[in-house]
Amino acid sequence: MNLYEFIPPEQIFLDAALGDKDDVLRFTAQKLAELGIVKSQEGVYRALRQREDMMSTGIGDGIGIPHALTPEVEHVAILLIRPEKPVPFDALDRQPVCLVIPLIVPENETTL
Repeated sequence: MNLYEFIPPEQIFLDAALGDKDDVLRFTAQKLAELGIVKSQEGVYRALRQREDMMSTGIGDGIGIPHALTPEVEHVAILLIRPEKPVPFDALDRQPVCLVIPLIVPENETTL
């Protein structure tokens, strides 16, 4: 199994200049919009922000998996982001994230 089978190269971002969690969420929404994957950049950002406000998606060990259900996407969308420097993310282990895997899921999707 190869990573490119699940995440096409154009959805992988290495050494992204991101300063904090909000930068990560905005970057995610922007890139998904630029790729034509989502209907509304702002709608995706709001969905991600709302989910983060409930509880951080920083799962620990330097990994963040921001995710949201939204009508802004027709199919599951995933990115791989490696920030240039570790990003504070309010992770469960209180460590910054070095790898971010955003996941955007259609609002009506109940199973994957």
